Amino acid sequence: MTGPFAHEAVSDEIEEIGQVLGEVEEALARLERGDYGHCEECGETVEPAALDADPLLRHCATHRRAVQP
Repeated sequence: MTGPFAHEAVSDEIEEIGQVLGEVEEALARLERGDYGHCEECGETVEPAALDADPLLRHCATHRRAVQP
């Protein structure tokens, strides 16, 4: 694939990678502060199985349902 469509696809991928990198950096900051694995809304522990599936989670099951579109 070449041309403007290829450029747009690459730009979209770069933007997505940047967003994921930002989420990883936020998770590392939470780890350093000691609040990784705790819900940002209520402070409850995020389920370990959920963190195993998605280490970037920021909310417990109750608040994940509340913030999902």
